[in-house]
This record gives sequence, structure tokens and C-alpha cells, in this order.
Amino acid sequence: MTVFRSIFVVLLVVTLAACASGSSNAQRPKQLKFVETFPFDPERNPSLDGIWSNARYGVALKFDGANFEIYNRIGQYCWPERVPALRDAYVASMAESSLVSDKSKLTVRRERGDDGLEFQPIASLPADCEKPKDQLAVFDVFVELMRQYYPNFERRGVMWTRTTADLRRSINSIDSDDELLDRINTVTADLGDPNLKIFGPDFVWTGDQTNSRQIDMLRVAFNRQDVIDSFAEYQRRWYAAIQSQISTRIIERDAAVRLGGNLIYGRSAGNIGYLYVADTSAATIAEWVDELELALDSLASTSSLIIDLSMADGGRAAVTTALAAFMLPRKTPMYLRKINRIDDQQWSVVAAARNPVLRNKPVYLLLTNHTSGAGELAPLILRGVPGVRFVGETTRGALSQPSQVSLPNGWVIDVPIIILADRQENLYDGIGFNPDFALELFSESQLTDAHWQAVQTLNALIQEGHFNTSAGP
Repeated sequence: MTVFRSIFVVLLVVTLAACASGSSNAQRPKQLKFVETFPFDPERNPSLDGIWSNARYGVALKFDGANFEIYNRIGQYCWPERVPALRDAYVASMAESSLVSDKSKLTVRRERGDDGLEFQPIASLPADCEKPKDQLAVFDVFVELMRQYYPNFERRGVMWTRTTADLRRSINSIDSDDELLDRINTVTADLGDPNLKIFGPDFVWTGDQTNSRQIDMLRVAFNRQDVIDSFAEYQRRWYAAIQSQISTRIIERDAAVRLGGNLIYGRSAGNIGYLYVADTSAATIAEWVDELELALDSLASTSSLIIDLSMADGGRAAVTTALAAFMLPRKTPMYLRKINRIDDQQWSVVAAARNPVLRNKPVYLLLTNHTSGAGELAPLILRGVPGVRFVGETTRGALSQPSQVSLPNGWVIDVPIIILADRQENLYDGIGFNPDFALELFSESQLTDAHWQAVQTLNALIQEGHFNTSAGP
């Protein structure tokens, strides 16, 4: 699940650690007044010329007239930010911020009254900032970045420092990008975190051990056939086949198929509502929220509701958060959130922001091992809510939200850094959510038909009153 944040403070938090400390003889800029635009016009605004460092967040800002540069640093390495998307996000967020300085500091603020984020003047950038880095240096940066920020080593049973140190002693050089990815794959093999990704000019790396049980079965089926050459196309058709079965088999009323088939809802036997949510990145958050509100409103008179998240393997966290929030009173605490490895970052409470659409209705979340990332936000929020039960399989346990930072060679890494917990501070990364009632939705011999058969089984159990005396989660 990727979270790209344009708010300047969050970008600083996730953009690596420790820029060089400054000299007491550094040249000081002039006093600045509150300004709300960026880039600054040197003819109209006081000069910011010089280099400013936030050592804690590992970011340096260099101003030279109207020119602006960003530098990242981790460990002994320092490099300029050359990834256009990340540079553009800095500029966009600073356009929404204010910059104020006195003779000793530069403060970045979102609005008047904010404490802001402080930068100190330094005499110069570290000497190696402009030097190109070889693949071995990039590997070292990756290892240190993960060590400082990745929150889930213990929960995923990985001894990162020992694993990487043992491998590093055997490496004298890394001679190609392919070998670099192979080394990264080696040290991350036991993490199995689908939210950890690396993006290059012509590839997306997700690791060898990050597939769900369903995708592993689908890969086996793909290798046994010779009609479709691309696994991505084979997987797309699998999604389409499941969506087609849903839309044609919901009874009592024609199914509503919305957002490219990623939202399907209607009434099944026994006046039981059914709501299917898949790829939440298929539309904007606003479009999703509007459609979900309409869907839940149309199902308000049903006796109970099945929410099928069996195919929700990532996407927009705000969508599944909104889905769950529609069932809770406004301002109800939903879950806790914090940024990993920032000393003063305490748990913040995320509360429901809208009025509920559904209340006091039995709800059954249909989950699988394919349910991950954003798909796991709904069970995180609704766990322990009276009348809500989990059915299916244990989910992937990949809730830590990633943020994007760059490596010195221009690759971009999604590194999970934002930790989510339930209201009691329980963490589920590397663990997942267990079902209250186990139900197999996919099998190797029935990768499509078994899904709707499981929905029908659940429907029948609900009608028979199987869950009437069962304890909730």
C-alpha cells in the first residue's frame, strides 16, 4: 500500500537521517518576514541564500537567489534530490508553507501559529554530496535506511543488523543494477512485506516473498497454460472473472457495478446486503467516498451486510477508512497512527469524520490472505465493534504505510514507516487479522468459482442463524 505525501513536514520526516552539523562561523541570512509564496522572487523578497540543515530529519536546503536545491543524507552518504516527482512535491508543499528566519534559524510553517520545522545554517554541504555513488554504496544506503526507519523487523522475525552484516562482509563490489536488486532481494527475503517496493526507470521491485497465497496459486495456473503470455494480463482476467460472477449472481435486484467493477453491491438471498470492494486506486478518494455512501445508503434496509474485501490488496487507505467510518458515530476513535523512529512522535488518534450511514446491523467482513495494506484498514477499525465478524482467512499483515524516498542512483523506494495500531495499541504487521469463522474462498482447482461459492455459503449460514449466538471479535 503507497502513500505519497506533499505536506512538507511529512516529507522531511521520511527523507533519511542526519545532515552535517554546522559551523559557528556560517554566514547568516537577513531577517525575513512572513511570506506565503515559493519560489521566492529575489527582487521582492529577502534573500535566503545559504545552506540550511535539519540534522534530525536528514535534509539540507540550499538557496541561491531564486534557485533551490534539496540534499538527502544517511550515514556517510549525501546526495542531491534528483527525482522529479519528489522535488516537485517539496516545491508544491513549500508553496503552501511559509518561510521565516532570524539570524540563527529557518522555520518552515504551514500557516501562522504553527511551531514549524526548524533548520540551522551550516557553512557548506559535506564534501561527498556531489560525488556519484556506485551500486555498492547504494546498497549500503538501502541497508542503513531500512535499519533506521523500518518498524517491523521484530514482528516479521528478521534480525536485520546480523543478516546484513553477514552478507556485507562477503561483498567487495556490486557491478550492475541487476546484481544490486539481487542483493536487496537476499537481505529482504524473510520480510515478506508487500508495501516495501523499489521503482526504477523500467521496473518495479516487490521482492520474491511478498505474494499472497492466492497469487502463488494463480502463478501456478499461469505456468500451466500457454494461451496468455503476460502474467499481469492473466491476473487482470482473474479479477474480471470474479467481478463478472458477482454482478451476474446477486439476486433480488440488479447489481450496481461501479468504478470499473471495483465496487459492486446489491441484495442477495434473505435480504442480505453484499458489498464488494477491490482496487481502491481505480478512482479518486472523493469519487470512492461518494459511491460508498450511495451504496451503503441503498443497503440500509437489508437485514445484514457482507463486505467482501477478499480482493483488496492495497490502494488508497482513505477509501477503506471511510468505508469503516460510515458505520461509526462521528468523532469515534478509529485507530492510532505514528511515524516510526521519531523520538517525540506520539500516537495520534484518527477519528471518524463523517456521520454514520449504517448502524446496528450485523456486518461480516470477508477476508483472505490476499487482503493487505489499505484492505486491512477496515478490519483494523472495526475489530471489536459489536455485531462485526471476520470471515475467511488470515490477512497479510501489511498495514504500515509506506512513504517515498530516493536512493543515490535515482531509484525510489517505498519504505513502510507509518505505523498503525488499533485503539488498544495492538499491532498487526507481520501477523494479520484472524477470522472468527474460517472459510476458504479460493483453491488451486477453483480460483474463480470457489469465491462466489464461499459467498453463498456465508449467506446461507447467516440465514440459518449460525452467528446469532457466536461471540464477536
